[in-house]
Amino acid sequence: MSVLRVAIADDEPMARLRLQRLFATLPDVDVVATCANAEELLQALRAQPADAVFLDIEMPGRDGFAAWHALAVPRPRVVFVTAYAEFAARAFDIDACDYLVKPVGRDRLEKALQRLRRDLATPPPVVAPRRIALSIGRRVRLVDLDAIEHVVAQANYLEIHAQSRCFVLRRPISWMESQLDGARFARVHRSHIVRMDTVEQVEPLPSGRYRLRLKDGRVLFSSRSYRDALRRSLGLA
Repeated sequence: MSVLRVAIADDEPMARLRLQRLFATLPDVDVVATCANAEELLQALRAQPADAVFLDIEMPGRDGFAAWHALAVPRPRVVFVTAYAEFAARAFDIDACDYLVKPVGRDRLEKALQRLRRDLATPPPVVAPRRIALSIGRRVRLVDLDAIEHVVAQANYLEIHAQSRCFVLRRPISWMESQLDGARFARVHRSHIVRMDTVEQVEPLPSGRYRLRLKDGRVLFSSRSYRDALRRSLGLA
């Protein structure tokens, strides 16, 4: 049996410790990361991939669902671990492998691991590129999400820059952020999301912000509240 690499993300130290101790009693399980929040998890998985993540839901900052959306695609399998049963329906809507209610017992954890192994042994389906319908005039164009270069929030709508065009979409920027691959895109300001491979130059400013020059010549500014997330995306943290 191959070793199953798992990561744990939970803001409660005792909950993390309990899972670590349970995993230590089980064969062929390697805990590759133990994290207190979503940001630590995302950073850890960039350095050390995992087959599965045991993920708390209610955490400070990004909750478990937002953390899942931010994981790099293809995402590891996820098992949600929470004190609240009412999140189960939402968890399975995003194809969670299992849902554990705290406190987690050894027998229940073993069943979750069995499900994970069966799931990992099943070849993933061939998935077409994820696309979004965007309007330009009276026409609608289907645009690959990964083709989006940057997004600017303006009042109650978004300007989406892709394929040398600017599309308008009436959605909140938080929704757009949840649709994009967190390994390729970064929220650098409450109003800006950028695909990081379009950034040509980054200049730190005395205010603690950054000036970002994109390959198309556009200039965007980060905000101080998103500085740490930007630095992690740039590999500077």
